[in-house]
Amino acid sequence: MLSCQYITELKHLNEMQKDDKHFDFDLQVKILQIFKLDDYTSEIRVIDATNEVWHAQILTQKFKWLREGQFVRIR
Repeated sequence: MLSCQYITELKHLNEMQKDDKHFDFDLQVKILQIFKLDDYTSEIRVIDATNEVWHAQILTQKFKWLREGQFVRIR
């Protein structure tokens, strides 16, 4: 379950980023698909609460516990 306590809508990030040129944010997302690229890397397709789809490459050996349908937080 995702907590609304730490969620900021993405449309507000531009306003927050003006003060700090090095800006990080976390995404709370649901994993839609995992594509194994080779023995060491995979690509994940995730969706956030605003229904925006994101893609990321991950290390297969480090994140071998990830499964489709899981909710995770990504920085």
